Amino acid sequence: MRTFATILLISALAALGCPGAGIDGPDDPIKLHPVRIVVLVDKTGSVKQNGIDQPVPEDLVTLVELVGVAGGELAVGRITDSSDKPLWRFAVETPPVEPIRPAQDGNPFQVDVEMAEYAQVMAGYREKLQSWTDGYASKEESFMQSMRSFLEGPADAQRTDLWRAVGRGSRFLSEPLVGAETPPLLFLVLVTDGQDNVRSKPVQLGVPARVAVVHGALEIGDLAQLQPQSFESFDAAVRWIVSVTRSGETL
Repeated sequence: MRTFATILLISALAALGCPGAGIDGPDDPIKLHPVRIVVLVDKTGSVKQNGIDQPVPEDLVTLVELVGVAGGELAVGRITDSSDKPLWRFAVETPPVEPIRPAQDGNPFQVDVEMAEYAQVMAGYREKLQSWTDGYASKEESFMQSMRSFLEGPADAQRTDLWRAVGRGSRFLSEPLVGAETPPLLFLVLVTDGQDNVRSKPVQLGVPARVAVVHGALEIGDLAQLQPQSFESFDAAVRWIVSVTRSGETL
């Protein structure tokens, strides 16, 4: 299982053209902004009535890998009759950057010296990458176990406390990302019919986050004021997040 997860991660690094993927690239490798992503899943009985599929744990794999590639944090929370509950969180540091291989032309003696130095730096890089990969794998396994328990559970809450869930997600997105060289791209994903029947006070996001709503209806209810991007499936929302992250476009 862990070997397969590592293969998936290295494949994702290569697909995104990132340092650390074991491929030759330009002198200035692509650098992705780190990401903060929070996914809020409606666990009330109305979601099935309104044609909203519940995501399964495997649906989160791409987001987990994206955090592994870009650095940052993924969080998942619940929309129930009492939604202001702690989030499940998956955070990793940005992977170590692969050293740039020296040019092979020029003075042969100088090339030999530079290649010897490069070999020493590469040995240190491989040690750091192995340590990072081991830590990533351990965190991923723990997080996915929590997701299996949560996502495979019933959607049977009697009421929809939507805005307190959004408020919890907003607080997560507002946190500083320690150690990041660039500001993170922020995403709020809501899998819900958008109908708050607890009458909580609407929440305004205090950060420049992109908002996506996964739902099955033409209307998105109370969430319209957040001006979200609408998606019919969770997979489509995930592909959009990956595309935006690759583009590096900020708000």
